[in-house]
Amino acid sequence: MENTSTQALPGDDQLFTTKEAARYLRVSHRTVEDWRFKGGGPRFAYAGGRIVYRLSDLDGFLAARTFGNTGEAKMALRHLSQSAPPPTNNHS
Repeated sequence: MENTSTQALPGDDQLFTTKEAARYLRVSHRTVEDWRFKGGGPRFAYAGGRIVYRLSDLDGFLAARTFGNTGEAKMALRHLSQSAPPPTNNHS
């Protein structure tokens, strides 16, 4: 069972599980897993054999996707999708 509380770190950074990161980003945990598998999501780390996300990395992920208008967003997201690895259907 996953711990539902975040862990405090030096420098006030916190660690989040995949499900906690998904709640923070307001997406499904499967979306976060997909990003991790295919690329394009927030940075993550292994700690004690578990995948964790730092609060600062989640905030950085959001900051990189914050725009002033829809035209700016479309241009940036088009660039991101062109640089992302091609989608795959095998999750083995």
